[in-house]
Amino acid sequence: MHGLSILIFRGIANSKRPDAPIPVSRNPLTAGGELLLLIIVTQSAIHPKERLMQAAQTLFAKRGYRGTGVQDIVELAGVTKPTLYYYFESKAGIYLKLVEQIFDLRLDLVKEAAGTEETIQGKLTAIIVTLMEYSRTHHEGMQIAYANIFAAPEEVPTEVRGCHKIQGTFDFVHNLIKQGQENGELDPTFDSSQLTSAIYGHFIVAASTLSLNPERWQPNWADNMVKIFLQGASNKSAGHPATASSAQVGA
Repeated sequence: MHGLSILIFRGIANSKRPDAPIPVSRNPLTAGGELLLLIIVTQSAIHPKERLMQAAQTLFAKRGYRGTGVQDIVELAGVTKPTLYYYFESKAGIYLKLVEQIFDLRLDLVKEAAGTEETIQGKLTAIIVTLMEYSRTHHEGMQIAYANIFAAPEEVPTEVRGCHKIQGTFDFVHNLIKQGQENGELDPTFDSSQLTSAIYGHFIVAASTLSLNPERWQPNWADNMVKIFLQGASNKSAGHPATASSAQVGA
């Protein structure tokens, strides 16, 4: 039996006469005049579409798209092939839906985090903290996300390669960078796309490292990332000349 869960609720055994005795033979789960209601929830209580999504995420994260078959998904989900084809039409269809769900959730979390801060430094730091936490708590989702970023063209469906939602978080950060340039927080002479790639690329490397080694997480990572991006790494107080990017970004 897949996905077995047991829920126990405690309540009055007889609402009309709470003081009435309950025959033990008819109510074996009793305690102190209260009835313990035992409810067994099996996998069948979960909607088939959700079970398919959960199974697909686990398998795609573990085996990759090409290494996962429709039969593998339906067996793990406990449904039939026609059920999968009814909801998703194909393996590529369920993969695309899963990718959209992963990137939609990430973007929602990023927008919420950025909305809590006023400055570009605060927004970027909040975003990176959120993305790092997402990487640690949604391990399977991040594995699938990275597969779409780094996989060879033939390793993922063509439909996914053209999915605009994969670009959503990058585009949101890009807009923040442009706003920072417009309000004077960032140097407007730099190309906004290159600036976005710099901070976003830093996150991708850090997040992929955490995905493989979660224990390497340090609370100050996000702050340091943003400081390096905004201020550069040159030792200005020691008189070392700063590069153009470190001297101007965030000036």
